[in-house]
Amino acid sequence: MRFGDKDWRHKLHKSAQDFKFHATLKPRLDRTIEDWHQAQPEALKPVVREHADGGFSIHAPWSDGAKQDPSR
Repeated sequence: MRFGDKDWRHKLHKSAQDFKFHATLKPRLDRTIEDWHQAQPEALKPVVREHADGGFSIHAPWSDGAKQDPSR
């Protein structure tokens, strides 16, 4: 054995840590991805809307509560 080589117990401990990390990685990633999806805001309504009479209107869902005609 050369100076500075790690003891076999250190290698065994490191191998056990690596195994545990890789064994728990997929469940942790799945949970994190699910949490991220739940934290996302709901989809906004389309900005450009087509009406039955053939007309179009633009509605800004990000406006400061400006009154818009809900029938359109």
